Formats: sequence, structure tokens, C-alpha cells
Amino acid sequence: PKSEIRPITYQINQGTTLLIDNYLRIEYVKGEKNSFTFYVSNDIIIDRINTITNTRGKDLKMTILNVNPNEDVIVNGLCFIKITKQATLKIYTIDGVQDVQVAGIPDEKYGEIVGAFIIKEEGSDLTEEDVRDYAISKIARYKVPKHVFFVDEFPLTTSGKIQKYKLGDIGLELLKKREN
Repeated sequence: PKSEIRPITYQINQGTTLLIDNYLRIEYVKGEKNSFTFYVSNDIIIDRINTITNTRGKDLKMTILNVNPNEDVIVNGLCFIKITKQATLKIYTIDGVQDVQVAGIPDEKYGEIVGAFIIKEEGSDLTEEDVRDYAISKIARYKVPKHVFFVDEFPLTTSGKIQKYKLGDIGLELLKKREN
């Protein structure tokens, strides 16, 4: 089935955390009761957890965001979040990753296989094995990328959108280089 983007609205208070597909943990730190509307693919799971009793996702790198009323928080490649009132959030993501895109790479046996294209943070020593081990511990085995590629940039359109269809070709080229 095709994935579609759908809005999901959560009312959360201090002490409540949302865990998005085991990739992203958002803690509501400060502010009055707030409405968060997530726009996510229908195959992404959002869990509401208690920050006192549950530490899932605490192994991720923390970033604190002060969000003004009616601002959007965009998590590239995963979701965007509309927030109605001023809030302070703690967002946890994998350490060493600046940006990531996942695309299908043509494959003779399966038609396509999953490839992750990662732009690393400056000074990061992240390896392909680190990414695969992390993914295996967090998501279903069939979602784990078979190949991980570290790139300097993604192919963009003139309006700045990522050209995912070109990532498959880039993946093929990088696999050929690995074989040589």
C-alpha cells in the first residue's frame, strides 16, 4: 500500500514525551498545555510515553528548541509538526547525523533495496556499521537499509527540493566504486 501523509493531533503537557518510530523523541519541557499536530506518513508509529517511567529514546543526542506560537518544526524526511502555542522542546536524534534520506536502489534480485544516504555532522566518526547497528536495534529488520552511503550533499531541484529518484542512481555508482 502507498504511504500517505496524514495529520495526527496530540494534546501534551509537561512530563509527556512523544516517540516517533523509535527515531525521534520529543519532550515537552516548558509552556502551557499545547496542541501538536504531526504530519507523518501512515506507516510511522507515534507513541505517547511518560518521561518519569520510560527512558526509550534517551540514548539519542538532545537538542533544545524554543518554539514560537504557530511555528513549524520540520524533521527532514520524517515529519513536520505544527505547534499552536509557545513551547520549549527537547528533541533527541541520532548523534553524528546532520541529514538523511532513504531511497530505493535498483537491484536485479529484489527490484529495489533500501539505501540510506547520510550527510554527517562535521567531525563525526559515524560508520556504516554504526548506522546499521542503530537501525537494527530500533526498527523492524525489513526497514533497515542494506546499504549506507555518506554523501556531502543531496541532488536538489532549482527550488531546493531533494530529487530522491537520483539517489538510486548515485547509490548504484557508489556500489560500483566499492566493488573496484
